[in-house]
Amino acid sequence: MHQVLAPKWINDIAAQDELARMQSNLTEQETLCASLTVKAEAPGFMRQLFRELALNAEPLSGIGITESLSDSSEPEFETRWRLQVALTGALVPRFTYINIFHLIHESTIRCHTLGGKVFNLHFAVRPEGSAIGLTTDSSLSLMNPEQSAQFIVKPMVDWIRSRASKIY
Repeated sequence: MHQVLAPKWINDIAAQDELARMQSNLTEQETLCASLTVKAEAPGFMRQLFRELALNAEPLSGIGITESLSDSSEPEFETRWRLQVALTGALVPRFTYINIFHLIHESTIRCHTLGGKVFNLHFAVRPEGSAIGLTTDSSLSLMNPEQSAQFIVKPMVDWIRSRASKIY
């Protein structure tokens, strides 16, 4: 039957189906665009994150904490960093570390602590599409490299300075 001669309710269903198909296509295009943006910008973000980790860790000596930030990455495969912090001058030494891993072209950064805590940071594109940031499993707020470094370092320092018995 010709579309014009079909009852209105059938034309409405056809229009809804077409709208759903177009929205699905748009979502696929947005996802592809976001994926390509992350792929293009992640290397620069990771370089800046490493600098920010160093900038957050180096001044810790001012509060009696030593730090060590190392890079054992394999270019073109995986980023591998370790940040270790230790309370100096304590009768009972306290230290902890975090290993940070990022497979090239993946959208997740894996973080593993001395105490076995594992968490992921996820690359996401800012709503305006201008840049990327990181989100956590528990928050969709996008963090820039500076905020991401603080998110990683501050809990380590808080644990080192506390009297908590559970290892971070």
